[in-house]
Amino acid sequence: LRYESSDEVVVALVGKYTTQQDSYLSVISALKHSCIATNQRLKLLMVDSSLLEEEVEQGDSALSDQRQHAWNQLRSAHAVLVPGGFGVRGIEGKVRAVSYARQQKVPFLGVCLGMQAAVIEYSRAFLGRSRANSKEFAPEIDEEDSAVIFMPEGSRDQMGGTMRLGARRTLIRNAASLAMQLYGGESSRSTKVISERHRHRYEVNPTFVPLLEAAGLSFSGVDAESQQRMEVIELSTSVHPYFVGVQFHPEFQSRPQRPAPVFLGLLKAALVYKNIARNSKVLVTQPGIEVLK
Repeated sequence: LRYESSDEVVVALVGKYTTQQDSYLSVISALKHSCIATNQRLKLLMVDSSLLEEEVEQGDSALSDQRQHAWNQLRSAHAVLVPGGFGVRGIEGKVRAVSYARQQKVPFLGVCLGMQAAVIEYSRAFLGRSRANSKEFAPEIDEEDSAVIFMPEGSRDQMGGTMRLGARRTLIRNAASLAMQLYGGESSRSTKVISERHRHRYEVNPTFVPLLEAAGLSFSGVDAESQQRMEVIELSTSVHPYFVGVQFHPEFQSRPQRPAPVFLGLLKAALVYKNIARNSKVLVTQPGIEVLK
């Protein structure tokens, strides 16, 4: 798919398969579909999440340069996207990318593992749980630090065919939410059911939900059947222009004439962010920590 526009938008895709763009083919296609709808030309920065992690070997100047380049890429982006994935490698870099996007108010979208990384980051930042993590990456952690857990109905002994797969219904339960706005809910309706495709074994720990909501993270979408499994997270647009995470994979249903709603929302927010950035000079003094204007 080729599309040209004079208005360039820079999106940082933060993952661990960055040397193989085919690994994120559906995600990249979804971004292109939304660029068509917003009349923008995509400049995609593939950022290796492992390079955003704090650990850099002493005296390894080449690795230090790579790490600095990765942070420079992230800082130059008009939007940050953390897609799905598996395995512990690079997860802390993804969490740091989420932290950067949240603190600097850069439009952010987390998909599947990206949403879980956002929940981990928010738990550490606002619940005072510095060890908060996913049981996938830190199986030894206590329940009070388990922000993401293995789905109860899953099998730990049989790997094949144990994922929650395929089209599943999600209930958007907040009429005033950004999710409702993105998915075209009518203002007169308090809820809306959507269908999106899934591919995961882990989920947000339900015991964390009321604590996180009290701290400002809204769970605006839940599994329509049980209403216990969290599907959509967001921050109020009064505190962040666009901070959204989804457990499902909206990129699988995106089309050139019908872009995935959360991707379209990200690109619209990036357009606004880009125009604001043009009129202000921002200096980030440390990765995801401070901003001086």
